[in-house]
Amino acid sequence: MVEPIRQIIDNLYRTESRRIFATLIRLLGNFDLAEEALHDAFAVATEQWPQQGVPANPRAWLISTGRFKAIDTLRRRTRFDASLAGLAAQFDSATNLPKITDDSSVEDDRLRLIFTCCHPALSPEAQVALTLREVCGLTTEEIAHAFLMSPATLAQRIVRAKAKIRDAKIPYQVPSGPELPERLETVLQVIYLIFNEGYAAASGPSLTRANLSEEAIRLGRLLMALLPSSEVIGLLALMLLQESRREARTSPEGDLILLEDQDRALWNVNYIAEGRELVQQVLAAGRVGVYTVQAAIAAIHAEAPSTTATAWNQIVTWYDILLQLHPSPVVELNRAVAVAMRDGPVEGLQLVDTLLKQGQLNNYHLAHAARADLCRRLGKTTAARDAYQQALTLVKQDPERRFLEKRLQELGRTDASPLPNGLILKNPYELGDFTMKVMVLVKATADSEAGVMPTEEILTAMGQFNEELVKAGVMLAGEGLHPSSKGVRVQCSGKHRTIIDGPFTETKELIAGFWIWQVQSMAEAIDWIKRSPFQDGEIELRPVFEADDFGDAFTPELRAQEDRLRAEMEKQG
Repeated sequence: MVEPIRQIIDNLYRTESRRIFATLIRLLGNFDLAEEALHDAFAVATEQWPQQGVPANPRAWLISTGRFKAIDTLRRRTRFDASLAGLAAQFDSATNLPKITDDSSVEDDRLRLIFTCCHPALSPEAQVALTLREVCGLTTEEIAHAFLMSPATLAQRIVRAKAKIRDAKIPYQVPSGPELPERLETVLQVIYLIFNEGYAAASGPSLTRANLSEEAIRLGRLLMALLPSSEVIGLLALMLLQESRREARTSPEGDLILLEDQDRALWNVNYIAEGRELVQQVLAAGRVGVYTVQAAIAAIHAEAPSTTATAWNQIVTWYDILLQLHPSPVVELNRAVAVAMRDGPVEGLQLVDTLLKQGQLNNYHLAHAARADLCRRLGKTTAARDAYQQALTLVKQDPERRFLEKRLQELGRTDASPLPNGLILKNPYELGDFTMKVMVLVKATADSEAGVMPTEEILTAMGQFNEELVKAGVMLAGEGLHPSSKGVRVQCSGKHRTIIDGPFTETKELIAGFWIWQVQSMAEAIDWIKRSPFQDGEIELRPVFEADDFGDAFTPELRAQEDRLRAEMEKQG
């Protein structure tokens, strides 16, 4: 019998301790006294319940017990501090005891606690620490570990915050009237700060800190249950949609995986469904705020089968709305990246360069990383290298640093040993500022060989991808091919020719389509393929021979003939 009751007590502590704590603060008016009373009440429960049984209303019993234990504590302390006698007598008054069995009163207490911990008189750092400690119930060590600081430093921050609440006589109440919107905004900012630190840690060895983002979502759910305003719902939707990608954002080794390279099968479909439903709920009510707009953008990403098939035009439109609601250079940067995905890297780079010239993002590593990526896509290798190096001087997170270093290495080395003729020896797949042609061979599938035509959705996505290729100056040619059943093979043996009609059985070796691209390197071609809308199948990339590849066998006469033939082909269109 003892063991099941202990399990009941443990479960009550896990699920109800923060509710009980919030009510004790209202009754006692002191954070530390309420915390001590909470633990005393559970200690008494551990002693008495195995013999006397679990009360009909365990929460009310614990609140009442904690209150009386606090009164006893104050009475003992009056021997050393007479000023506490009046306070003890005040708490001892029967008329001072509210209806602690009222569930709505307890939930109001939780709301009071949230607003008190997020009071604007406290620093943002103190608001976050106090909210995690008192509302979420995380230990000092857990919070300190999450923010990469010593427990002693974190404890002092919490002590100072409590002292500020006491000395400034900050009221333990939910603001009303015109004060509520501004105070609610502060609460939402604190919750989102906690989430962002968990979703993308500001520094340290890990990209994410799951315990923080999970606590933020829990806070969001609590706040929505207590105060279901449109922006509270919007924030919860945003956090759910962002958190849905957690498992796909890092490799088993902890390395960063970009959105375009993520395995979308790993995304949390339950979080996505809940987040989308919340977004639709707010939009249907016609109330659009900062968090709701960001959630709408996240929902579009969540709905897309691939990066290329994403509705970038809609995302740009939502960023335009977000800039009206909350003008910010970071929002402008995100919009510039979306424009680059919609209109091509040239347009995106122009916007990013304009932002950097304004100076507000000069110390923001993601601005330089975005510029580096756009320059890389445009074949501006030197500019990309400089931008990556600048981003590396600013980044504080180890996985992001490793990612940027890898990107920098992929641009190719310029410090390789010189050959006798003074040329720099380069990797044939990393041709620096030179261009190369690549044939992209799309292998056949069972569907393509069966003559199954692509859907309108697939054709639209492919059309968008081809537009990007053309705008970037990459695509020279490209066509799709009929299945092999409509083709023939010609086998040559000396002067003899044998004609074989399709279809052909070696599906994996057959070609369903092709492109010819002009890129700076094989790495750039691979990067483009990663962004393609293909959901299955195999794609092969082959460098096209250039004249110099044939060496001395390609005589000046043959070069002249090649040039003449290409000129005639261009005339023929």
